[in-house]
Amino acid sequence: MGQYESTNRLYNSNVQLVDMLILRQCIHSINVEKVLRSVDRGLYYTNDSKLDAYRDADWQSGDVHLFSPSHYAIVLECLDLHKGHKFLNIGSGIGYFSTLAGLLLGISGVNHGIEIHSSLVDIAYQKLEEFKENCAAIDYFEFCEPVFIKGNAFELLPMGYYDRVYCGPGVPPAQALFMMDLIKIGGVLVMPSNGALVKVTREGELSWKTIEVLQVSIPPLVMSEKNRKVLKFPTVQPLSLKELCRSNIRASIRDCLIESHPDLQMHIKCKPNISFDQKLLNETRSGMMSLRSVVDMIYDHQTSDLDSTSEDETTKEDNDDDKNGRGVDVEEKNTSEQCDKSILKKTASDTKRKASEAGCSSKQNETLLKKPDNTKRKRIDTSSRAVNPPDYQTTHLEFWETMLNFSPPGSSEDDYEEDDDNSEDLVDDKINNVSATVKEPLFLSNRKENEMSKLLNAKINQLPVPAVLKLYLNYN
Repeated sequence: MGQYESTNRLYNSNVQLVDMLILRQCIHSINVEKVLRSVDRGLYYTNDSKLDAYRDADWQSGDVHLFSPSHYAIVLECLDLHKGHKFLNIGSGIGYFSTLAGLLLGISGVNHGIEIHSSLVDIAYQKLEEFKENCAAIDYFEFCEPVFIKGNAFELLPMGYYDRVYCGPGVPPAQALFMMDLIKIGGVLVMPSNGALVKVTREGELSWKTIEVLQVSIPPLVMSEKNRKVLKFPTVQPLSLKELCRSNIRASIRDCLIESHPDLQMHIKCKPNISFDQKLLNETRSGMMSLRSVVDMIYDHQTSDLDSTSEDETTKEDNDDDKNGRGVDVEEKNTSEQCDKSILKKTASDTKRKASEAGCSSKQNETLLKKPDNTKRKRIDTSSRAVNPPDYQTTHLEFWETMLNFSPPGSSEDDYEEDDDNSEDLVDDKINNVSATVKEPLFLSNRKENEMSKLLNAKINQLPVPAVLKLYLNYN
């Protein structure tokens, strides 16, 4: 999970920032890449803070707060928003994340945002108008305009209305069930709780599945008063004929332009082959299995050492038994020898089968069976003997849990920090190399500069309709 931590590094543009998020695997899907490229983060910063807009870090100015770009990217991946979804953003602030969500929801979706500060609600509506007027994203997507209200989330009725819910502030454990009841069966809730960002999927009326995604430290939600009022969003009305016509006309013109000018399409770099949930699951499994394989090797070697030290005592006891007339029967010896041979054959066959599944050759199988000396294993064994060995009467699982808390000698936090710095430098080098080969940005977010926006506007102005309708079709 450490790969998702914000780097606090400053990048030259929104394009370079998104490239970094892709290389760090914070962005995993094409849709998330598109919306983050489309909406320039700098639009939501104050004039004196524009230089920090492309830094992968949280930003705050008074009551205004934006999480880091990597945080928002991961939340979008977890939510998996689609057209027609009903979405609620708790702590919507000045509307940045609700705008990103609106591009994925389409005109048939529901986009609600609730914010406790009335001043931020006013800024959110102001930023929404600026977005529609200046941002080229409006010409690439069917946009579901967000509706913002002032209030406390705990004043809403937990009726299971929403397909997706995102809560920015931390949720106290006692209030987690209230948040879970906001989503319908099959819905997804993403929220910070107990120091972690979690994804909750509602599987039934009283059953949920929770995945811990990321370690976070976020201030908690403001609790409502005991005598709270019931808060409701405006009733969702069906789209008017005028709105449907605008959407269909713009979509038809856009499709024709892309068909005749393929270069107008947004160029993307993300090429996912599995879902984001499967990616999280694979990373968790690979991390745990790699640790377990090392621990199992140490454990097996130490137990084999213990068995070898006890062989002399066993031989001595057998000799004593022979002297005292308590020898083992010949038939019993033959039977035990046959069992040992069958066990050895089964072990050899199992080893070959497992090796073949792992892609090993027959020569490698023979090498495995011969158990050659391994210098790397000796180093591990030496370091492990420096630790007080656990009680070998305990179970294998207890030993593995003990080793989880073990830090190898000579390891320090400085070593890990140095490795992290080196990895970040490699990411920066990759981004610079990519930026050097690209002559112009992958996406121009300003409508006045974007070629698609200019052509779409020109086509609409050529339509034989009144000037007022042309302004409406162009979101002016």
